[in-house]
Amino acid sequence: MTKTVDIEQLQTTKSEKLLALVLAVFLLIGGVWAYQEIDDRVRSALPAREATPAEQQAIRALDRAQQRRFGADGAVRQARQELELRRETYRTALDAGEPAAALRVRYRAAERTHEQARADRAAATQAEVAARPAAAAAQERLHRDVEERRDRQELVILALRIGAALVFILAAYVLLTRLRDRGSRWSRSPDRPSSSPPSSRSLSRSTT
Repeated sequence: MTKTVDIEQLQTTKSEKLLALVLAVFLLIGGVWAYQEIDDRVRSALPAREATPAEQQAIRALDRAQQRRFGADGAVRQARQELELRRETYRTALDAGEPAAALRVRYRAAERTHEQARADRAAATQAEVAARPAAAAAQERLHRDVEERRDRQELVILALRIGAALVFILAAYVLLTRLRDRGSRWSRSPDRPSSSPPSSRSLSRSTT
């Protein structure tokens, strides 16, 4: 007995190939969209914590103290340069035996300016040191809470993405099962033999 194979099991039309390609592209686009959409939705639903008014005040106080100290450092450098210039001018006049009363006044004024700039810098440094502990504690709390919220976001995103993947797999399985139940050519096994009419030789033998 010869075995014949149904032509449907061996041939696939161009329209069916195109349909399979379109479905694959659609599923790929849908998966990428769902992957990113889950990330956006979770991050918008679980936003990072904002700093409280007390934390903001502590951080701003440290920023102001640092800016004040930076300005004081610049004032000290400028006053030192002016003092060195006035001192050299005054010393040159003394060495040359020239009148230096006015230069001496300017030199003493530069000394007072320099001392005042140093005092201002010391005060600014103390203010910065005093403001640093509260600001550091506020920044540490904020950073810890932000990291905890971020970890929670990542956990929820991972769980939802796994769930979405399972849904896609289950949907594909259900679709395949329905195609098999309906006897679609997409789900038929090519190994299943099909019935064929008896040959003329077998008919003649049975007659004999």
